[in-house]
Amino acid sequence: MFAERLNMLMELTGTTASFLGKACATDPSHISRLRRGSRPLPKKPTFLPAMKSFFARRVRTDYQKTILTELMGLEKWPEDETQAAEIIGLWLLGKEKSGDVRPIIRTIATTPTLPKKSEISSYSSWEGTHPHNSYFGPEGKRAALSRLFSLISKEATPQTMLLFSDEEMGWLYEDPDFAMFWAQECVRILSTGNRVRIIHATHRGIHEMLEGVAKWMPLYMTGQVEPYYYPKLRDDLFQRTLFIAPQTAAITSTSVDKKTAEMLHIFHEDPEAVKALTKEYENLFALCRPLMQIVNKETVVDFWDSYAFFLRTEGNMACLSSLPLLPTMPEEVAISLQARSPQSCILEIRNKLAEALFEYLKKGRYIELLADLPPNTTRGIPLPFADLLGAPGLCYTPEEYNAHRAHLSRLAGKNKHYRLHTVTDAPENLSLYGKEDKGILLCKNDLSSLIFAFDEPNMTCAFWDYLCRMANQLV
Repeated sequence: MFAERLNMLMELTGTTASFLGKACATDPSHISRLRRGSRPLPKKPTFLPAMKSFFARRVRTDYQKTILTELMGLEKWPEDETQAAEIIGLWLLGKEKSGDVRPIIRTIATTPTLPKKSEISSYSSWEGTHPHNSYFGPEGKRAALSRLFSLISKEATPQTMLLFSDEEMGWLYEDPDFAMFWAQECVRILSTGNRVRIIHATHRGIHEMLEGVAKWMPLYMTGQVEPYYYPKLRDDLFQRTLFIAPQTAAITSTSVDKKTAEMLHIFHEDPEAVKALTKEYENLFALCRPLMQIVNKETVVDFWDSYAFFLRTEGNMACLSSLPLLPTMPEEVAISLQARSPQSCILEIRNKLAEALFEYLKKGRYIELLADLPPNTTRGIPLPFADLLGAPGLCYTPEEYNAHRAHLSRLAGKNKHYRLHTVTDAPENLSLYGKEDKGILLCKNDLSSLIFAFDEPNMTCAFWDYLCRMANQLV
């Protein structure tokens, strides 16, 4: 992250390695290696105070200020040079103010799985205009999308829609009727076997990115949406939209400086044009990384090794959960649960994860934030991830649950690296693991469990800050 951000600042301000090295009393070759990422950032970067002050002085034009304001999630660029330097320093280190992750958590906690096709209510389609290939402004983009959805619904075989847009998003949400149409049509398309691949524009800033992810989260939960992101920083002068159904048609548009009023949107039905645009999308996709891995019962087999690797990885770790989880389960409880569900893999996976956790606890610091009381339920105390373990619907007996909680208390008393706190506001059906600067596991513990695993730096930072705030309230 530091290398990418340093490179972006140097390009934005027209700064050479020799010029910056002189300002920071640092060898220019060292600056060049930091910029390329071939030299890691020192634990104590003594050059940083001079570097951040240098860049604060170099940010002079409105264009530079606009770019940095958007990248850093600010309302406006500070006039005070000292304040600007502090903001630049925190941003270079990845310690800028993080966004609010609570909308994502609420969405996952309250959103059901994708309804069956027969359960989707009928509705009146959103009536677009301009029945030709040139559309203009936000209204035109809505009309073009309505037309594309209509054509996709007539296809005999499913396909994967390819979506990317870093343009201003008012066209989607400023018209409530169209927003409802968009949401229902996406569900309808997915329910007929189609898939979606979307590339998110993370350069919008953490607040806008988290808002976008929260809006897409209900569709992520279907398991039929593949989210990706472009990891490099880039300026925000030109924006581009590519909405492609490779078997059907495509929509393209370009805008400048987020000004979309009266801008042209082109609807492409010529197969060769759609093929060329699909290639353009694939070229962009080749530069992208997965935004998150979405794990369900069909894809969980390969996940348990990744879960164990996550637990072993160095770095401070915290967990917020309504129920105790498998890595801290005492062996006798796992044996008891396995005996009541012999077809499951509870004991095998518990042993794998417990071994990884206790290896980590030899050096690593782990804070567990656990609900004081189990959730109220008439069917007992549910075992988290029971369906992913091959034991759908399995619940703790009171004795098993109490034994697990008692084991946590003993662990907190014996291991100086493990701290246990009780909380009153843990989401009833969620667990959130975070490892500082490494990644996040966000788990929905329902009859149909889902796990969202991601390591995108801005999202990781935002969720980690959320966990730290929860923990600090208890100290």
